[in-house]
Amino acid sequence: MANEITREEWERRYAARLIEVSGIEAEKAQEFATTAATENLRNNGDEWLDPEDDADVELSYWENDGE
Repeated sequence: MANEITREEWERRYAARLIEVSGIEAEKAQEFATTAATENLRNNGDEWLDPEDDADVELSYWENDGE
């Protein structure tokens, strides 16, 4: 499950989801992924949440803001 992946893999999958859904540039997606990974560690310790689900939550804020 997601708990068994590395931070690097988590960030890669998170960024890929942002790119897939929103079309954001890869560099910007990676910036978001790095920030989200740091927040995930702060909030959940070593338990990684599903990166695609986490990215979808982030994207839902964009939709609600009209971005």
